Amino acid sequence: SLIPYNVSSEQYQFVNDDLKSAHENKSINWIVVYAFRPFYSSNTTHPGLDELQDAYHPLFDKYHVDLVLQAHNHNYQRTYPLSYNVNKLHNPTITNRNTDQYDNIGKGEIFLTLGTGGAEFYNFTSQAPYIVKQLLLHGFLNVNVTDNGTKLLATFYDHTGVARDQIAISKTKT
Repeated sequence: SLIPYNVSSEQYQFVNDDLKSAHENKSINWIVVYAFRPFYSSNTTHPGLDELQDAYHPLFDKYHVDLVLQAHNHNYQRTYPLSYNVNKLHNPTITNRNTDQYDNIGKGEIFLTLGTGGAEFYNFTSQAPYIVKQLLLHGFLNVNVTDNGTKLLATFYDHTGVARDQIAISKTKT
């Protein structure tokens, strides 16, 4: 049976409480969320789920989530920083059009699809306008937090160890 995740569910309340606690904790400088189902995706096997976007993306905005790691699609995708668009549901607002360097983003989360562990690829039929990079490569994401917690570096390496995508996010420690 499926676990309910709508706004009246226990799961939603747990996520809300956990993000609120992390946001209010001054010793936490980075908030990273993981979800199996994709929120946003280029056209491929599994589309982004509208129900997830509508329920959880406003929470990510409210509590200033930095990264959302998602899977399910057997490929790699990275978005621009996105905020929830209440006027055009299921069409997020790109809050920063830089492609790999972000200083004090402020608004919007970067969504990374990491279905690259070795299964057969799910090909793309197009590229969504909010996707910066999409790849059909096996590999992994390495995340480093440096400079006394003020810089996050996320690098996607292919299975041979070659860096294929990288983002750097810097922010003032709160």
